[in-house]
Amino acid sequence: MQLSIREATARFAEAAVAAATGDRVVITKHGKPIVELIAVRTSKPVDWERAMEIRKELGIVGTDASWFDEFIRIQRLAAACLASTIKAPSRYAFCRLAYR
Repeated sequence: MQLSIREATARFAEAAVAAATGDRVVITKHGKPIVELIAVRTSKPVDWERAMEIRKELGIVGTDASWFDEFIRIQRLAAACLASTIKAPSRYAFCRLAYR
């Protein structure tokens, strides 16, 4: 479904239902696409106990919570590198080396 902004305003409920049922809804301005309506994806909460059981079954090392500490460390390093790269693009090479 493709609608102009004016049509989308007048037929918003219809466009919302179409998007919710999986149809592609594109809103245009002067014939050019500017917005696409999509349905909200709902996800189930993570079952951490089941995840730990699967890790044990697969023999993945670090079945305790130590892997999470490493994950957080890497996430913080990535965030710091991204922030420094935005301020000084020349730091990109340093950030790549820090992950190794």
